[in-house]
Amino acid sequence: MNIPPVFNEYSKERARTITLEHGAAQAWEAFFNFIESNMGEGKELEQIQDWAGKLAGAALRIAGVMAVVERGESANDISEQTMTRALDLSELLITHAQAAFDLMDGDDSQHDAKHVFRWLLEKGALTFKLADVYRELRRFKEAERLNRALKALTARHIISEPMKSGTGGRPSISFEVNPAIFVKG
Repeated sequence: MNIPPVFNEYSKERARTITLEHGAAQAWEAFFNFIESNMGEGKELEQIQDWAGKLAGAALRIAGVMAVVERGESANDISEQTMTRALDLSELLITHAQAAFDLMDGDDSQHDAKHVFRWLLEKGALTFKLADVYRELRRFKEAERLNRALKALTARHIISEPMKSGTGGRPSISFEVNPAIFVKG
């Protein structure tokens, strides 16, 4: 696209602004509410909620690109028709994303690892014991399922390899947490 830049009163290039027509804004808001209401535990988009959380914004950008393709440099708003086409495409992307994430995540280990990761962030501690995870995260009834989640976190250098300690009897198993996960930014 050969669209010339626009400048402000100081001869500095400024961003072009594209607004939404009323009908386009209503259609986008309905899509946003659909996405938000279908994320969370046990809901349709649970497995892809990190991805889905960005979809409404991506749909706006898609609609903006479509408007520019349709009308070139004279595009200063997004019509309801253009927004509808962008939202139709975005809805198709949901099905494809679910299929792709299912292929990448054949079992629940990545989802479980995310759950443990969120728990670590909430806890804020630099170490934890395996027994703490069982006690505080009641979702893990099977040791193997938790072990897969912890191995996924270890592979990403979020937690250390398990460390055994104790004298006699059953050893206590603990992990160190990478302090970098607590750094905001």
